[in-house]
Parts: sequence; structure tokens; C-alpha cells
Amino acid sequence: MKERQRILLKKLLLADGQVALVQHLAEELNCSEKTIRNDLQIVESFLKEQSNGRLIRKPGVGVSIEISDNEKQEILSFIQSENREKRGVLHVLEQKEILFQLLIHENISIQQLTDRYFVSHSAIKKVIEEMETWLKTNFYNKETRISMDGEISTGLRAYLSY
Repeated sequence: MKERQRILLKKLLLADGQVALVQHLAEELNCSEKTIRNDLQIVESFLKEQSNGRLIRKPGVGVSIEISDNEKQEILSFIQSENREKRGVLHVLEQKEILFQLLIHENISIQQLTDRYFVSHSAIKKVIEEMETWLKTNFYNKETRISMDGEISTGLRAYLSY
């Protein structure tokens, strides 16, 4: 399963049987509703292979997962262990995405970033500290501290496009 599909599965499992709208899931995962529907097919196959749980689709209402608590915990543990093996740190592209998110959103929490990138709080904090150091090194101005003037914007664009 792809990372987005694991996140989708985790969200549905943690919803405790509550119905989730495909539209909201698409917005949360920054993809189209069609992508979510395709991912739900993968999630459904995974559930059939790994448990007795099942994906419940209610047209016009949303989707949910019906599963026992034991199986839910097993799948969540599996997702987490699979993620730990693959994700010790964030990739450079993901770090750039986080910088971009921080620049365009006034209020984005560390929890929102951990949910999106499926890493720990400490990994996000480390990336933010590295970005802060990089920004201070490259764009620090004693009088105004950091300001988004043309030179900085050009530098940030260059960094983000690298």
C-alpha cells in the first residue's frame, strides 16, 4: 500500500465506525475524490486479506470500516511498524513541502503535519529547526529580521524548485 492509502486506512480505523465523506477525505489528503475511491478499493482488498473487517460504502452518505477492536489494533500496529521501518526521517521533497505549507498557511499545527506525513512530532520539529537555521543563514536581515522581499522570494523559489 502507498503512504496515502495507509493514512486513509488509519483515518477510517480511528473514526470508530463513523461515516467519513469521500469529499472530506480528498481534501484532507490533497487529492481528488476519484483517487480516494480508487484507494478505497485497495483498502478494501487489504482488509479482506488481513482481517474480517469490511469497508462499508453508503452512497450519498460516506464510507466507514466495520471491524473488531482486536483486528483494528493489529492493523494499526502493522501500519505503524511498516511506517517506522520505511520512515526514519522525512525526504528532502517532503521537507520542502513542509516549508511551503508553513509559508502559505498562517495556522498549521505540528499535529496536522504529523498526520499528513505520518511521522513523529520530533521529526517535524527537527525539520522546522533545520528550516529556521537555513532561513536565518540565507535570508537574515538585522534591521527587519526576516522579510519576504523580492530577493528572499527568489531565493525561496530557487530552494523549493531545487
